[in-house]
Amino acid sequence: MSNPNQWAMMQEFFTGLERKIHENRDVIETRLKKFAEMMENAALAFNEAAKVQAELYPKLRDSTGPLAKRGWFVSGNFGMSEIMELARQCGSVSDAELDSIVAEMYRNSVDELGASLLQDYPERAFAIKPALDAHNRGEHALSVPIFFSQAEGICFTALKKYIFTNGKSSGGIDENIKFTAKERLEGMKKPDDDSNPYAALSMFMEIMWLPFAEPLPIGYGQKDRRIHNYEGLNRNTLMHGLDLEYATEENSLKAFSMLSHIGALMHNLSDTSV
Repeated sequence: MSNPNQWAMMQEFFTGLERKIHENRDVIETRLKKFAEMMENAALAFNEAAKVQAELYPKLRDSTGPLAKRGWFVSGNFGMSEIMELARQCGSVSDAELDSIVAEMYRNSVDELGASLLQDYPERAFAIKPALDAHNRGEHALSVPIFFSQAEGICFTALKKYIFTNGKSSGGIDENIKFTAKERLEGMKKPDDDSNPYAALSMFMEIMWLPFAEPLPIGYGQKDRRIHNYEGLNRNTLMHGLDLEYATEENSLKAFSMLSHIGALMHNLSDTSV
């Protein structure tokens, strides 16, 4: 610094700063101590939350597949407290009670979860928004097929894989999401320490992929429906006009649960490139 005036101003500034620090040393030390205590408490809370998640997530993981078989999917856009409360119920209540709990979660959150979908996929608002409106009006004959179609569209855009269609491309590449789900699950490394915060994240991603690793009744073709004597909600019977009783609130919530789950999972992929 060649200008003497600037040098003098800098010296005056630092001299004044040193004096202020000295004069307020006790106040500064007190605030720094409080800040350190706050950070320590936050770290303890974070570690405690990770331990609770490591304890509860396996219960949710074990219930994820059976829930999906019954047409329910757990959206990653639910709040952590909601997911943890659901995990506490898993294994402690009957299948019918658990289904009712999940249905109520979606019933209470459909507008909020719908807003997340519209924010993440604005190019699909032309279909998702009217479907949400139809659901809220009780016009489930309109909402269910659109929820299904948009779930498949979001999946295909992100992965070039279908949810409901099986088969291979001309290059011999499997076109169904279950093959990607299996690859993702096989590629997940289990942390050595389940209390490690990263263990909870890894397990949650496992929970998100698990429902799609096996064929889902909601997507059964004619042969599988006959083999398994399945007569529940099914995208194929719905879209081909064979199911004349699908237009219920429960089925609309189930279809929306798939859309919200897929939307959250695919958006997470676009954010993290995992």
